[in-house]
Amino acid sequence: MALTYDDGPHPTITPKLIELLKSKNTPATFFLLGQSVKAYPAIAHQLAENGFEVGNHSFSHPQLTKLSDEAIRRELAQCAELITSATGGAPIRVMRPTYGAHNERVRRIANEMGYKIILWDVDTNDWRKRTTDQMVATILSSATDGSIILMHDRYPTTLETTAAVIDELRARGFTFVTVSEMLEQPRVAPNRKQEPRRL
Repeated sequence: MALTYDDGPHPTITPKLIELLKSKNTPATFFLLGQSVKAYPAIAHQLAENGFEVGNHSFSHPQLTKLSDEAIRRELAQCAELITSATGGAPIRVMRPTYGAHNERVRRIANEMGYKIILWDVDTNDWRKRTTDQMVATILSSATDGSIILMHDRYPTTLETTAAVIDELRARGFTFVTVSEMLEQPRVAPNRKQEPRRL
C-alpha cells in the first residue's frame, strides 16, 4: 500500500513527517503544490534528499477540468519547474489532479507531459478536522492490499495518524511502497477513488 500526502510542503508538519517516516523506514509519495514549493523550497529539497517520491499537484490548486488546455499545461509545468529547481532534478513521474477531478483532456495532457494520474481509495478526510482516532479507524477498517491512502501534510492530526497506523498495518502484513513502485505491480489498480473531495 502507499501513503500519499497532498498540498505540501508545510513549514512545520512536513519536516516532522519526514523524520517520522524515516524513523519507521517507511516510503511515501508527496504531491506538492507549486506555490508551497515556491514558499518552502528547502523542505521540498529535504523530501527528495531523503528518498521520498514527489509528484505534481498543480501550481495553485485550481480544478483542472475547468481550465483551458493551455492553462492546465501551465499549472503542471509551473509546479514541475519549481519542484525540479528545489530538489535538484528529482524525477516527477506522477500527478494527482486537485479535487480528484479529471476528464479526457486532463488525462491526455498529463500523459503528454509524461505523468501517470494517481487517485486514491482510502480518504482520511483530514481536511474536515476529523480526530486522530477517527482517521486511524478509517484507515484500519478500509485499507487493503494495493490501497492508496490520501492525507494532507498540513495538519497535526495527519502526523499523529501516520504515527499510529504504520506499525499496526505492518503487523497485519502490509508493506509500504511509493505509488510509482505500485505502478510496477500489474495486479494493483491505483486509479480508484471515492467521490471527489477537497485535496
